[in-house]
Amino acid sequence: MSSTPTPAINSTLSLARTARCRWLLSHLDLAAATSEDRPVYNEMQITLWNYGDSSSVTVDNKCRQAGWSWAAAADGVAAAALKPNSTIIYVSYREEDAQEKIVYAKRIIEALRPDVRPKTPGNAKESIELENGSRLISFPCREPRGPGKPRIYLDEMAM
Repeated sequence: MSSTPTPAINSTLSLARTARCRWLLSHLDLAAATSEDRPVYNEMQITLWNYGDSSSVTVDNKCRQAGWSWAAAADGVAAAALKPNSTIIYVSYREEDAQEKIVYAKRIIEALRPDVRPKTPGNAKESIELENGSRLISFPCREPRGPGKPRIYLDEMAM
């Protein structure tokens, strides 16, 4: 991705209402992060990334195979990179789904411009640690425990 935004990127950037959304739209190589030839951002991604930081819980009414898990992983990466020592928790229906959030997050980190890409000194199938002290943790369907005020993403949960 070039350092000078193109007109298409500038128009997409105009949709950003949060620092997370602006950071992702400015620094993420979407084709590399998704392994698609001609990817485009969609309304659901932009909406998710524009949720404010005042609430630790949001509920999305979504369908399967819409890309929500990838978008949530990207949002968590942005939140962790922008706020040192933060904790991002994903809770998924199955262990494989939980591990997939971390796979997405790793791909997203690798697809960031090198000058903003967070260093990841420690990671496993269920977590990633960033050099700034932030952590992304993914649990299979069980009660999340950890430090106070984390950003939590519940995936495929029946209400």
